[in-house]
Amino acid sequence: MLNFACEKFGIVLGIQYTWGRKNELYNLINFSDPVEYIPATNLALQGTRQNNMKISYNEISLFFGVTYGFAHD
Repeated sequence: MLNFACEKFGIVLGIQYTWGRKNELYNLINFSDPVEYIPATNLALQGTRQNNMKISYNEISLFFGVTYGFAHD
């Protein structure tokens, strides 16, 4: 993070990297082959949710801020 001061202004710049991983989570949707199929509605009945989902999360955040001071003498 960088901080600059110019007269009554303050400027803040920053960057943040976030990552995470998790295994054995329950599926939100089961994308495997359908267990049953309803031809009239074209809907597939999926099986029970399983806890075999894996997730990987990566994020880069950039920060920029400007402040102005109202100090009186």
